Amino acid sequence: MGFTGTPIDATLDVFDPVVDAYTMTESVRDEITVRIVYEGRAAKVILNNSKLKEIEDYYAKCAEVNRKFEGKNKGLVVDYMGIKTQMNLALKQYSEGDKDNFEDIAESIIIVRNHLDLLAKLFHTFDNSKYFKGTTIQQLNTLNFAAEFAQQSKEFETRFMGLVKRLKAAYDICAGSEQLTQLERDYTHFYLAVRSPLFFN
Repeated sequence: MGFTGTPIDATLDVFDPVVDAYTMTESVRDEITVRIVYEGRAAKVILNNSKLKEIEDYYAKCAEVNRKFEGKNKGLVVDYMGIKTQMNLALKQYSEGDKDNFEDIAESIIIVRNHLDLLAKLFHTFDNSKYFKGTTIQQLNTLNFAAEFAQQSKEFETRFMGLVKRLKAAYDICAGSEQLTQLERDYTHFYLAVRSPLFFN
């Protein structure tokens, strides 16, 4: 009998077919490990025989990224070598359901931008300029007015809260990405700030 938390192709050759599998999805649900966030980055890499050991070490580090400790709620894989295809193949081989356990930063950025656009349309008649260019008092007043604006009807408030909730979930994944502009970050923080008093009411 063999037990491994980091299966490789040779595992099945040595130990025969899997008898029982405890997947990453189950491990996350049981709060033993955390979800894995994937971020692909382009980089020119020249591979030769002297680089193979580094690649092996890299794969070993990827296997440790979802270990849990206090204050950690996600594991980040930053891919400079283009291993996403191999990761997905490995997940398909060992657990079909676990491929959804990798949250893709690129997809999260798209979600953030889509929701910022939807919120901008929702708030198109609201003047938020003083939040971005005003004094501290003007910024606070603008947030108060924005919160009142968001409560103009129950339907409007529900739509606003739902959009900001999904915006926050996506932003939490891609906040560290260099692809987000400062303006996108500023507007995200604005909508989150407007949501805060409504959320705790």
